[in-house]
Amino acid sequence: MDIHTIFPSLLARLRGWLMPIFAARERLRALIRPERILHAGEVAYALLLLAWFFVPLFTHGRGGLVPPLLPLSFLDSPRGDILGFLVVTCVVYPIPLLCVLKISAVFLVRRTPALADPTRIVPIVLNVVVSGLALATLGIQLVSFAAGSDYFRSLSWLAYAAFFASVGWNAFSLGHLIATLNRRDPAYEEYLQYRTRERNRVRGPFAALRRKGIQRRMGFTILPFVLAIIVVPSFVEMRDFCRTAFASAISDGEALAERTANVVRANAAAIDPLADYLVMEARRNRESAFPFLAISYVDKNERTGLFEVAASTDRSRIGKKAPLKGSTMAATSYRLTGRRDNFEFLSPVSISGSMAGYVSVEVDRDMIYEPYFRAAVKVMLIAAISAYAAIFLAYLFGRSLVFPILSLCISVSEISRTISDMISGRSRVAERLLKYNDRVRTQDELKMLSHKVGAMARVIRGVIPYISGSTLSHAERDRPKTERKNLAFLFTDIRGFTTFCEGQSPDTVVDMLNHYLDLQAGIILANGGDIDKFVGDEIMAVFKGPGKELAACRAGDQIRTAIMMEKKLADLAGRHIISIGIGIHSGPVVFGSIGARDRMDFTCIGDTVNLAARLEGANKSYGTRALVSDVVHEKVKHAFLCREIDLLTVKGKQKPVRIFELLEQQEKASDRIHEIRRVFEEGLALYRQQVWAGAEKCFYFLKERFQDEASEVFLKRIEVFKSAPPPSRWDGIFILSVK
Repeated sequence: MDIHTIFPSLLARLRGWLMPIFAARERLRALIRPERILHAGEVAYALLLLAWFFVPLFTHGRGGLVPPLLPLSFLDSPRGDILGFLVVTCVVYPIPLLCVLKISAVFLVRRTPALADPTRIVPIVLNVVVSGLALATLGIQLVSFAAGSDYFRSLSWLAYAAFFASVGWNAFSLGHLIATLNRRDPAYEEYLQYRTRERNRVRGPFAALRRKGIQRRMGFTILPFVLAIIVVPSFVEMRDFCRTAFASAISDGEALAERTANVVRANAAAIDPLADYLVMEARRNRESAFPFLAISYVDKNERTGLFEVAASTDRSRIGKKAPLKGSTMAATSYRLTGRRDNFEFLSPVSISGSMAGYVSVEVDRDMIYEPYFRAAVKVMLIAAISAYAAIFLAYLFGRSLVFPILSLCISVSEISRTISDMISGRSRVAERLLKYNDRVRTQDELKMLSHKVGAMARVIRGVIPYISGSTLSHAERDRPKTERKNLAFLFTDIRGFTTFCEGQSPDTVVDMLNHYLDLQAGIILANGGDIDKFVGDEIMAVFKGPGKELAACRAGDQIRTAIMMEKKLADLAGRHIISIGIGIHSGPVVFGSIGARDRMDFTCIGDTVNLAARLEGANKSYGTRALVSDVVHEKVKHAFLCREIDLLTVKGKQKPVRIFELLEQQEKASDRIHEIRRVFEEGLALYRQQVWAGAEKCFYFLKERFQDEASEVFLKRIEVFKSAPPPSRWDGIFILSVK
């Protein structure tokens, strides 16, 4: 067994080992789809709420601390609050129904996706509602029954779990709802695509905190300020209310102690009036805002000097010893007793200048702090709800302000990117590519700014057709720069245009000219060229890059084909028929800004440009349609079939150049084209050897059989040379004296 058989077998075994892993990975991907995760979250949350709702019925739950019994607590109130009962019933009892619906949604998603699919709007809204109702139930319980710290100790762990889970699920559902509604907005999708294209996009788990932007800055600036406005006044008001409530309770307790002490002084010799007074205070205590635990009169035994309770609303205390207060108690005061659970208000009873005893009023500490505690609970609950709502409202408010700015930024970015692509050469220079999409929907200053940007874009669109790609590519430079480049040039000129203009209206002339120029410009741009300028009915096009000569020849060949089709259509319609001449040459040129200080153009100058223009004009002298220089011919002869036309010296030049006619693409060239080329070049060789008869035979054959105009030109030259032979050192060079 050689390596050629071992290696494939090892790959097969490895593939067999890895296939279960890949299959397991695909199954895992199918299991952890977003909708499955959302279903799992909905079911887990619904089960938790059901447990919180019903478990207290079978455990140690008390009254209103059991969610199903919460509405009944309003009927048990002294006034029988029917309206409160109805409102709380509408809040509490839909919770288990919605939880059952969420659990059954797993099995209904295929039949009723609009109601069960957790990625749809309605199920997300139901998630917000059920978590909101759970939080409202917990809030009603808190406001109704939280009179002290014992309330929080009486709550079960299910209540705490339901609270934190409801806060988290409600926040997640609201965020999910906002995100889902955003994805339905095409403008927001455009913004996401725009943000994805940004190079400086921040990624990672904390991208939202580290990403720069107006909305983030607004959130981190305004949100703390809003929260401070909500939270700080709440705590200030709570503190002031605590002081006021505490001072009022202390004042009431001291007043009760002093009033009782006055009763004792007034009835120092009898105990019965004091007992009747205490009975009356005990009856009044049942409806008091600050009920006391006991009012006691502690009498001093003159014989033993000890203190014992002589009378009290709590008869179990009568006769019990009391701690010695001493003789320094001169005024009413209060203190915390026992484990600091009660307040005791003390008022001395002095008879005949000596202390006979004192009055003690005991009040539960929680009774004094209950109004403050209830107020604190309400204030904190309102502050928490306000802060929670402020977070989402700040986002929505910030989005309403920032999103129009982002929409404007997207539209401007598209304009900027299109112009940058035109400048860099990644896109053709065309005004139709420069479109401004007004995405701002508000009716404010941003809309006015969008209109101004749109007007500016329209101005740019109007200017773009009059700017060449080379000029645009240098628009970002601070200073004009001149450089040497190696470029290929294509010149075209419409034949017979002057004759056509005679007798025609200006509109007809302009429409016809624009039609043919647009036809040629589209072909040039499609082949990677750039229109340097239009000079009347003439086009000067520039090609750059490694394949510039081939691209220029392809453009010239396609222009020639398109013009031939136009000629056929014009002939059928009886319109004026035109033809076109093409000249192509490549070489070094000087490229840079030329013109006046306030009106400049980026163009090319040099012998290369002049020769390309002369070749276009030489088509008139040879009866050809597309002439290229020998430099271009060497670059494209593998792709195009060309025939040598002549060796000539153009006007203004001393050095001759060998020129070729662009006939056809190699793969499309027919036998007819090959024969024309072969016979013409054979005749041209005899012509240069001054074998007039042989050359005349070849050219005459092409003229008669193929109506070749170039052959007719050489036949006329031969007639001239027969009568006036050229010099002895004649090298076949023809001097072109016209442009």
